Amino acid sequence: MSSIIKDHRFTIVMLLSSLLCVGLMAIRVIKSDTLALIFLIWNLFLAWIPYLISLWIKNTEKKSTLLLLGAVWLIFLPNAPYLFTDLLHLRQRINIPLWYDVFLCSLFAWTGMLLGLVSLQLVHKKIAQFTSSNLSHIIIAAIILLSSYGLYLGRFLRRNSWDVITRPTTLIHDVLELFMHPLQHREVFYITFIVAGFMGICYLAIMSLSPNHVIIKLKTKK
Repeated sequence: MSSIIKDHRFTIVMLLSSLLCVGLMAIRVIKSDTLALIFLIWNLFLAWIPYLISLWIKNTEKKSTLLLLGAVWLIFLPNAPYLFTDLLHLRQRINIPLWYDVFLCSLFAWTGMLLGLVSLQLVHKKIAQFTSSNLSHIIIAAIILLSSYGLYLGRFLRRNSWDVITRPTTLIHDVLELFMHPLQHREVFYITFIVAGFMGICYLAIMSLSPNHVIIKLKTKK
């Protein structure tokens, strides 16, 4: 019960943060009379998807359902850290001071990243129910690496999560091209590992704040 209450509290806080994001964006639109940066609202919506799926995963025990939900969750997870890359759009614009856009983009990025990190923690706990603690850590590390690679595909190759269904052939071609000619695409490895390091440190910070230090030893029952 206490876990459910904590989830609800976090969800409420994230809803408030998202409403603040939308409110500040509305002020920006009215003040500047432009729709610049309005796409951040859509990107934040996408960042909510893995979190909501992780809540579903947390309350599911059927393995087949967990596998399906886990696959969908993994596909959408890169959308959470993706918001940090939207800081690339920062520049001085007419009628809006740069500091306002800095705080606006940072709030969107912060909200999205928190949704992703807590989502990752919920899935981590579920994985630990079926594996050893050490193996669950390895799986999460692999997920962070895959998510970072997914972010690269989204930011630099302009791929979307739903391309897995709508454009699977193109997506597979892009992935194979990168790994068949790695020397021609060195940046993918640099960016992937830098993003993975960033996500990993953020996740460790979140886990260090947990009263159970990341993962409860769920396998102690005999």
